[in-house]
Amino acid sequence: DESATSAILDFLMRENIEAAFFCIGEQVDAHPDLAARIVRERHLIANHTHRHLYRTAAMFGPALSREIGAAQSAIERATGVRPRYMRPPIGHTNRHYPHVLKRLGLTMVGWDVRSMDTRWEPKRVIARVLKQARDGSIILLHDGCGADADARTQAVVEIAEGVVKGLKERGFSFERVDRFINPNDQI
Repeated sequence: DESATSAILDFLMRENIEAAFFCIGEQVDAHPDLAARIVRERHLIANHTHRHLYRTAAMFGPALSREIGAAQSAIERATGVRPRYMRPPIGHTNRHYPHVLKRLGLTMVGWDVRSMDTRWEPKRVIARVLKQARDGSIILLHDGCGADADARTQAVVEIAEGVVKGLKERGFSFERVDRFINPNDQI
């Protein structure tokens, strides 16, 4: 989301936090400068399929390869970086994913804290994340979905600010997910 992602990038820069952005290929094609900014500002850019179709989990063989591969190509065109990590839509996979991901040189990344940020108001989302976060948690947050652009941008920033503030108060620090799950594979 052009507005919300820009606002989140501004916030992360102020907080000196590096994050991971699992990007949809179509959105990268629509906003290549924003994808380039993600990389330029030291964030991890990763694959979230090309179209974010719910039926991606039912794809196999060439169709699954095309869907994930198209996002790889879009991200690489926009940023010069070939993603090494992938998150499937809704976290749903099937037995064909491992073969396709291996062929494309991708590692799948999940999460253990689902924020429900596309469904709930910011205060409830923040409370949920703060309650569930543990040492080593991977928190799933979105930078766009639903609502009008201004309201969504405001909600996204409110959530990010509340989560970061609350976790810092609890003594947590932040680490980019690739450095956490595979510290010897620095990008």
